[in-house]
Amino acid sequence: MRNKFIDNMLDILYQYIVLCRCFFARKSFNSPGCVIIDTPGFNFYNFMSKKERIYIYIDGGNFYRRIFQDYKLHFLSFKLSNFCDDLVGKDREKIGTRYYIGQIKQYEGNPKSIELYNSQQRLLQKLKDEKIYTVLGRIQKYGNVYKEKGVDVRIGLDLLEGAYENRYDTALVISSDGDLSPAFELVKRKGKNIESVMFDCKSSLALQKVANTFRILNRNDLLPFADSI
Repeated sequence: MRNKFIDNMLDILYQYIVLCRCFFARKSFNSPGCVIIDTPGFNFYNFMSKKERIYIYIDGGNFYRRIFQDYKLHFLSFKLSNFCDDLVGKDREKIGTRYYIGQIKQYEGNPKSIELYNSQQRLLQKLKDEKIYTVLGRIQKYGNVYKEKGVDVRIGLDLLEGAYENRYDTALVISSDGDLSPAFELVKRKGKNIESVMFDCKSSLALQKVANTFRILNRNDLLPFADSI
């Protein structure tokens, strides 16, 4: 029997998540971009659909480092949409794909920041062309080093929101960030499945332990979707 206290706490957490998302989006509660909490009811589409619904969440920075830096594959030529379709397969239904990445800013007098900004704009256009929804986080500059901030939090929030809104049966998460394991646990408590996809050059034991299923891919698995550098 489910622990009623835990369910109540999860409901409170979900309402907090919705408020946070409205705040981060800087939109009013009446704006189209703000999620409205309602009472779950009968969903005819979900009732009629016989296929397992899959929503894909991609940790963009993590994914980029594996594809480009570790596997030496040309990132802008990578057929991401085809890759996602292959992960889902024909017997399941892909509901949507979200790609999370820290937003690069240009700094006056800093040619490196301008170069990185222009490169990211090409990536964002590519994702748009492939009809992949992008979620922008922050990038902090520490001296000459740039680090992503808040991306894992945004992924965790969206995983929980998707579980509570019944947007998927299984969340397919492409990331090796072990910090996502608490969000995985909460999603599973709502009766949803977590499928974790990682790479052999860097995987997370924490995510493997929590996920319902996991896959560890290697360079050969990615070659059909990209060109070598």
